[in-house]
Amino acid sequence: MNGALASELPDGAAFQYTVVEGRTGKERKLLDGVGVPPDENVSGGGSQANVLAGRTDPQYDQAKGWLLEQARKTPLLALSTPAPAGTLSAADVRTKLRPYAATPDDLPPGLARSRFGDLVLTAPNELAIGLAADAPNAAQFMQKVRARRWQGGYDEFFGSGEPSPYAVAVDLYADESGARDAVRSNDFPSGLKAVDPGVKLGDDTVGYQGIGPADGSVQIVWRRGRLVFTVQFSADPGQSGLPNAVALAQRLDARAATAVAP
Repeated sequence: MNGALASELPDGAAFQYTVVEGRTGKERKLLDGVGVPPDENVSGGGSQANVLAGRTDPQYDQAKGWLLEQARKTPLLALSTPAPAGTLSAADVRTKLRPYAATPDDLPPGLARSRFGDLVLTAPNELAIGLAADAPNAAQFMQKVRARRWQGGYDEFFGSGEPSPYAVAVDLYADESGARDAVRSNDFPSGLKAVDPGVKLGDDTVGYQGIGPADGSVQIVWRRGRLVFTVQFSADPGQSGLPNAVALAQRLDARAATAVAP
């Protein structure tokens, strides 16, 4: 879980800082106060000054040698790994979903119009990244995603900051039943609570408000056929960004209503 917190300063300015909860990838164990044990301990008369100056450093050389040896023992990975069973290739996902995504002109004037990144998702576990707090049980979450016959997703992030002010996701399912279940289920109860979105879009519409570290973020989630759209706006904790999310969602839904279904 992560979130941005703000504290007001005496002169009227504000100081914002990010709180992050780190966990191991497979077992989901907390790392706070524990850290990550090294795979190999090296010793020697190393010094930061030698490394920065480009001089020989025995401790650094020992660590580098061990790392290169592990690389020689590990088979090289393919540059393009195949998509998991049931999902589309990254190229197909981008081709099918990019026409439904947001453009900078869809956002209100300002710095947030700068789109600084996008992601093509082809693995179920990637759905728990970025737009909400992690699912309580990663294994169960991935089973639900597979049962819904999720085929891939396309995510965009607009504006600077962590989290970014605007995030847009478009996900594709093999049929409408899977998309319907995705919209009507809250997969992230520890980070989101249901709220009245105040708007009707597509075939199904729900709204969410961030809780805990995600306070200040809001989401509008809706479905058109087997497509599921998510628009998130992140404001400072205690502020409501629902109007911002709704305005962008309405623009995207109006365009999707006239587009050819994938």
